[in-house]
Amino acid sequence: IISLLKIVNIDIYPFSQKIYLKFFGQKSFLRLIYFGMLKRIFILMLIILFCFGLWWFASLPVWQIESVEISGNGYIPLEILAPRAERALGSSLLLLAKNSFDLELPWVRDYAVRRRLFPARALIEIEPRDPLFAVLLDGREYIIDAQGVVLSQLGVSPPSGNAVRVLPLNSLADLEYLAANLPPLVYLLDQIYRRADLRLDISSKNNIQVIAGGGLVLKFGQAVDFEPKYQALKSILADVRSDLPKIQYIDLSSYRTPAVK
Repeated sequence: IISLLKIVNIDIYPFSQKIYLKFFGQKSFLRLIYFGMLKRIFILMLIILFCFGLWWFASLPVWQIESVEISGNGYIPLEILAPRAERALGSSLLLLAKNSFDLELPWVRDYAVRRRLFPARALIEIEPRDPLFAVLLDGREYIIDAQGVVLSQLGVSPPSGNAVRVLPLNSLADLEYLAANLPPLVYLLDQIYRRADLRLDISSKNNIQVIAGGGLVLKFGQAVDFEPKYQALKSILADVRSDLPKIQYIDLSSYRTPAVK
């Protein structure tokens, strides 16, 4: 075809130049695709090399965990925690994740993992569930925490001496009411009394009572407004400290007008 065009004196250069510029020119579609693909491949190779470099750096012997330390486990036996903690030995400190230890156990409320170098080691800080109430129900003692989890039925029973003893309950509904409403009161009273010195009576939901050391009865009424009632109690105890052995009860049902007898 080119030879025939030359015979008839038709110059094919302008025509071929137009075709080249259309398909391979600086702003042509094919040229943009070609160089766009090269650019993407180059960026992808850089990302792969960067990830490989990070993996190589994290795998250096200096980052390999040599020991794992556990603290704050409280009443949870180390025999339960140690096999799970040892799973991290030999792994990279930089790649260590919280879920590497699988410590989502019934007795563990939460835990934190901290990293230390020279030598590389992991520190696990355990927050066990807090034994808040020691409850008698149907002749059996149950130890429950603030979320209503019955700790004494989980295979590891926390010491009941750290819990507030609750006078015998009549039903499971009372147990649910206790866990749902009374933890804030116990945490407030923790600032004044030892839990082991307290007895809690919720036989009447409208007249919640706490028997403190020495037989002093604290009447809180309904399970509302614990914070202002606690502040009123602190003020009263400060005023009657010298006469405290003579006091039978402090009625805080109405914190604005508390009564002392």
